[in-house]
Amino acid sequence: NTRKMAERVAARLGVLLGEREVTCHHGSLSAARRHDAETRLKSGELRALVATASLELGIDIGTSGTKTLVCDADGVVLATAVAEHPISSPKPGWSEQNPEDWWRAAGIAIRKALAQHKLKSDQISCVGFSGQMHGAVMLDEAGNSVRPALIWCDVRTEKQCRDLTERIGRDKL
Repeated sequence: NTRKMAERVAARLGVLLGEREVTCHHGSLSAARRHDAETRLKSGELRALVATASLELGIDIGTSGTKTLVCDADGVVLATAVAEHPISSPKPGWSEQNPEDWWRAAGIAIRKALAQHKLKSDQISCVGFSGQMHGAVMLDEAGNSVRPALIWCDVRTEKQCRDLTERIGRDKL
């Protein structure tokens, strides 16, 4: 199921980025070089270079919203954007989200970040992705979510967690 979900994520990101395959590389930049590049970007000096640059897109699906950033190969942040998504609490201690809201917010935030400097999706050569920790997205055989995701702040299993800790032991867990 993990592989199917990863393939589904890749396919959906491909649609957002124009049906392309991307590769990723990692670079580092000193604080002085980063400051210089950011100053040049703000002054407009780097805008012509950005038009033909290979850019990197970061997507972070957080608890209250999806954040995106676009940076160049040196790590200079060119644009950022956020799109919110709701948290549902049908009962006290329950925290759920619809995974489709994450996709909607990702699409909105990506488009907003690209629009800030009239960047184009075909300039994106790398996508970095992170999401909420300790969430449970339950899928059917086709990879579709069958119910809202239980997110990290849902405490409905607190009693079961205590029972397991007592039975197995905190050190082994």
